[in-house]
This record gives sequence, C-alpha cells and structure tokens, in this order.
Amino acid sequence: MNEMAAEGLSDLYKLQTKMLLSVDELWLKGSNRGLYFKSICRHIGQVLKAYHPASFDLKNEHNRLIISSPEAFSPELAIQLQKVAGIHSIAPCWNLGKEIKETLPVLKKIFQSLSPAGKSFKIESKRTLKTYPMTSVEIDAYLGGELYEAFEAQNIRVDLRNPDLKISVRLTDSGFYAYAREFAGMGGLPIGTSGHLMGLLSGGFDSAVAGYLMNRRGCHMSYIFFHAYPYIGDEVKDKIKKLATHMAAHQTSTKLYVFPFGHLQAEISKVCKPAYRTLIYRKFMIQIADRIAFRLGIPALVTGDSMGQVASQTLYNLSALETGRHIPILRPLIGFNKQEILSFARKIGTHDISVIPHDDACSLFAPKHPVTRPDFKYWMHFLAENTFQELIQELMGKVECYTLDIKGNLVQMTFPLVK
Repeated sequence: MNEMAAEGLSDLYKLQTKMLLSVDELWLKGSNRGLYFKSICRHIGQVLKAYHPASFDLKNEHNRLIISSPEAFSPELAIQLQKVAGIHSIAPCWNLGKEIKETLPVLKKIFQSLSPAGKSFKIESKRTLKTYPMTSVEIDAYLGGELYEAFEAQNIRVDLRNPDLKISVRLTDSGFYAYAREFAGMGGLPIGTSGHLMGLLSGGFDSAVAGYLMNRRGCHMSYIFFHAYPYIGDEVKDKIKKLATHMAAHQTSTKLYVFPFGHLQAEISKVCKPAYRTLIYRKFMIQIADRIAFRLGIPALVTGDSMGQVASQTLYNLSALETGRHIPILRPLIGFNKQEILSFARKIGTHDISVIPHDDACSLFAPKHPVTRPDFKYWMHFLAENTFQELIQELMGKVECYTLDIKGNLVQMTFPLVK
C-alpha cells in the first residue's frame, strides 16, 4: 500500500498542483459530521506542513476535500496521505474550469498524454453541484463524444464496461476536476475521533497490526514496551523504536513508553510455578499498562492476542488475564489467523521490521510446558500473595517516554512517571 502512489505517479502526475480526496465513513455521521471533518482536515494539514513546504489551500466541497498549491505535489506526499485514517482515496487531478466547454482544451491534453492510440476509453462523471443544467450521463456523452471526434484517427474506441483508459470527472462548486488514476487510502475514521488507547507493543507482527487497526477505527495510539533489561540488551529496544517510528506516520504525535521489566520477571520466576511463568509475566504487564494508562486518562488497552495462537492466548488464559483491572482490553486480532496477520503486516509496512530477530521478554525464564488452563484457586492465591508493589513502584520511576512527531523524529525523551 505504501509504495502504490510512488509507483503509479508518472511524469504527468508529478506536475500536479491539486488533489481530490474522498472520505470513507464520514458521510454517515449526520449532525456530528462537522467534527469528523474538522479532525481529518487538521491531520491532513499537519501532513502537508511536514511534506509540502509550499503554501496550500484545503477546502471541503460537498464532503470531498480539495487540496491546491502553487507548487507541484511530490509522490512522497501522496504516500503519506495514504496513511491518514478516514481517507478513502487520493486522486492527483486537474481543474478543467467552471463550464463544460472550458474543460475541452485541458481534457484533450490529458487524454493525449495518456497515450490513447489503439485503446478503449470511458468518461465517468459525478456531480456534487446538482444545480448544473446537465446530468452526469449528459456530461459523459458530451465529453466522450468530443474526445472521440478529436482522436478518432488514432483508432480509439469507447468501452463502457472494461476500458483501457478511464477518466473520472467530478463537478463541484469550484468547477470540473479530472483524474485518470486514484490511490487507495487507509479508510476508517479520523484519528482521535474514537478516543485514545494504550497498545502493548512486543516487537512481533501482531501488536503492530493491532495498533494499525485501531488507528483505522479513529483511535489515537500510545504504546508501551516491556524491556527485560538487564537480561536482554538494547537491541530489542532499538527495534521497538523502529516500529514506533513507522507507526507514528499515522498520527500527528506518538508516545512510546518503555518499562524496565527484567528485575520484576526475575522476582516472579523465583516464587511461581514454572508452568505459570509466561502467563504471570503477561498478567503483570497488563496490570502495569493498566495502571499507567489509568494515570494518563487513557480508557482502554490494546493487545495483539489471537485466539489459540500461542499457549498464553487460550480462552482460559485470556479469561484469567481479565481479572483485577481498571480499564478494558481490546483485541482486534482475536479472530485472525497468522497468515492474515502477516498479510496485514506486509500491507502496512511493519513486516520487515517485525521479522528482525529479537529476544522476547515473555520467553525469558519461559517454561517448556506452559499452562493452557490455569487452576483458578492457585491463580487468585498467587496474585493476592505476590503483588510486588514496592518493586513496581520503584520501576515506575524509571519508565522512559519517547515522543515522536509525524515523521517519526524523536521530539522528546522524558521520565514522566517520576513523582
């Protein structure tokens, strides 16, 4: 998805100074629609400021967004706009004028640039300006007929079902726009319109995909990583930073929290049954993430759990992890299989980062035969008798927070939970 715009933009498109953006679900929002458009326009504006140094104008015409600039847009900008939640499609386009006869000189140049000789074509128009005296069908017939007459000698033909070339024409308040290529956007809802979540980022495939899916549902994501230092080196932390940098492109600002988990794991391993180690590690990770998120006013956690994928993700173990929390856990991958998750990871560009080998905090001191159906009495007794509150409180003061901008650049590094 991320490379589609760059590969598809020919020299013709690289000269574009206008883009037409279609939104995904925003038109369903009724009286709240204005809030959603305000949010997505704010996000698009931040992308433009980051990747387009020239001035620009962004306007909403009948729920279509039109970007104009005195300087040409770069292919990189189109790629970044693909990462904005709420955008259905992106079309570099030409403004043809306000009257249909004005459109013909530019439209003919566009058509000629697309090398129509020997090919079939189709004009497909839509009107948002319903007061215009011609219907969409009449516009199609007029423009198609003019192009056919102008280029008939090049052996072109009209094909309304499966054309070699399709030129889309959109009529808005500001006139006619045309484009011959459009690129898929991220879809979904604008970031922040569905709230703020804390994602547990592990370095594998699943947690990054889970974060992306919740971004697409309009959630602003912060992330937390449990670093098993000193038993695991900083290489894995560097990998997590790369993942967070990549994910930051979907938001205007992203925070990554790194919790030093190694000493707590060592203490847990001394007092719990070996078969329960991985599950209890995960329980304390969720408990700590819950505590930090609750302190920051974040109302839910996100994990990359997939039902039955590993021992800690059986129904019984997932149920055990639900005990004693302040806020809910969302699991967007719960019904996905591994191939579906890997396919998504490739699509969003996290696969090649996640595949880098790394030591896993949960695998540290991991048992050969982990429990898949915990004994409830033992589980509750262990958690009641072993809270590790003093150690956790000490480690809370060592939590690192990295703030990343929309380009993934490090803006700030702090220890926000120190009293």
